[in-house]
Amino acid sequence: YQNMMVFAFWLTLIAAIPILLPPVRTMRSAVWRGMIPAALKDAASMLRALFAEDTNSVAEGTIGTANNDSEAEQAANKAASKSAEIGILQGRCTYHMNALFDGAVAKFTYFEPRLLDTYSKPPECTAGYLTELSVLVARVTSASIGTQLFTSRDYNLKRGVYLKAADNFDVCAKALAYGDARVLNDINYSSSNLGGAEEGLESEQHDAFAMHKRTEEIVALSKKWLGAMSPGASPDNGNGSYFTNESCHSFLKNGEPWVRSQFSHYIELFRYLLVPFKKSTWKSVKDPESYDVVKLVWCIKYAVGMALLLVISVYWP
Repeated sequence: YQNMMVFAFWLTLIAAIPILLPPVRTMRSAVWRGMIPAALKDAASMLRALFAEDTNSVAEGTIGTANNDSEAEQAANKAASKSAEIGILQGRCTYHMNALFDGAVAKFTYFEPRLLDTYSKPPECTAGYLTELSVLVARVTSASIGTQLFTSRDYNLKRGVYLKAADNFDVCAKALAYGDARVLNDINYSSSNLGGAEEGLESEQHDAFAMHKRTEEIVALSKKWLGAMSPGASPDNGNGSYFTNESCHSFLKNGEPWVRSQFSHYIELFRYLLVPFKKSTWKSVKDPESYDVVKLVWCIKYAVGMALLLVISVYWP
């Protein structure tokens, strides 16, 4: 019995240590300084490559109106190079989309709360901010790939909206990589810079992938995230509001993964102990086509054998 208790405590300690060590403890920096900025930059490059003036029909027209074979060959090489560049960017965006899908990696940052900064600001659920930001960036990279199917003139997509979105993505990537929210002041998605008010309105009407709205959401969440990461009072919770409902909820949300990681294996073991007492278990045993009877026999044999070995080891002289 003593050895079993020692084993159980060692198992609990082994389960608790990994969340205190890299890569879990360095996951937050890797996501918001590395993965998300890289995804935004590649999405911006993808949009620029797709909506450049010398792509698609323009490049094909250059090949068709070439005066000689040399110019035609140069135009064909240029078009092939541009196509290869788009293919590489498409692969990168697909990688970022899968890496950031559903904020799976960002959820590991629940084990990295800002515990040492509670004296200057109330607790915040920063992992939730980073998860939402990861989901938004994953959608943007997916949309940048999807625009490749709609870049022909038949769909009449306006270049200005997507090129402006590409510039704003670069600004967001720079702000997140440097951890400086002041860089976001360079964001500019006003329609006045897209060629006048009429053209700006027409451009937003042809914004099939809602790049303007997505940019606003990413910028707003980036400001919220960088504000949470910077020292001082948070603009959302205010200074000294430690006992609001939002602060208490954030504190419990940050502490839940720590508690769950220590008792998850015991909870799973308890669920297995409840299996024989479920009605569905005995119904499946009566099913002649299932292998539950075989499993039941093996479980009984294993339990009897372990009990017999325990009795022999304790009472055998």
